[in-house]
Amino acid sequence: MACKQEPRALTPREAAAEWAARAKVPVELDDGDGLYQPREPIIIGTDTITGFSLFPPGFVVPSNRSGGERPFDCSERVATQDTLHLRCVSPVLGTVTIDGHFLVRRGSNLIYVTRDQDVVVDAMVTVRRAGKTLYAKRQHFTWLGGD
Repeated sequence: MACKQEPRALTPREAAAEWAARAKVPVELDDGDGLYQPREPIIIGTDTITGFSLFPPGFVVPSNRSGGERPFDCSERVATQDTLHLRCVSPVLGTVTIDGHFLVRRGSNLIYVTRDQDVVVDAMVTVRRAGKTLYAKRQHFTWLGGD
């Protein structure tokens, strides 16, 4: 006869998120706890931008076909309720600029989302290198929380 496993106790964050999902009330998500990920791939040559973080100073996460990720810091970072601006320079990709706004309520280093809100950021992503525009497209970003 198989041993019956006791349910794992939820962490306070998991319990709050579960309650918020049922009640459809906003839950706070800290910018330092995860990444904003594009709904559609952002592909520049052999590299793909897989997301960005607003955790100061802000950084962009690219990956290449060989599976390597080399996050790079942003020299400019503005994140307010109505403005999102990141400017990040990579020796490989060039200058990545993300300009947009939040589609959810924003506090100081926090966003407030309910479980039925998938897209949290609307932004124009531009990648330039050596005076040439390699990528320019409006993107929607979702939130992927960390562990």
